[in-house]
Amino acid sequence: MDKDTQVEELEKRVTALEMLLAYQEKTIADLDVVIQEQYSLIEKISAQIEMVGSKLEEQSLVGQHTLEEERPPHY
Repeated sequence: MDKDTQVEELEKRVTALEMLLAYQEKTIADLDVVIQEQYSLIEKISAQIEMVGSKLEEQSLVGQHTLEEERPPHY
């Protein structure tokens, strides 16, 4: 293998590596966008879950009554 052939082969390998790197950088950028969107959605869902939990807790407190307040079933 002469020197020119080796240089050409190395240039091809470097070009292939550069293309692979560019593809990986784009993939990472795309995944970063997806992660940001998912994080935002998780934050919204968490807030909604907390709100529903608070409402359920309020309703359970309102719905509580003592046995003395309850009418017997035959009444």
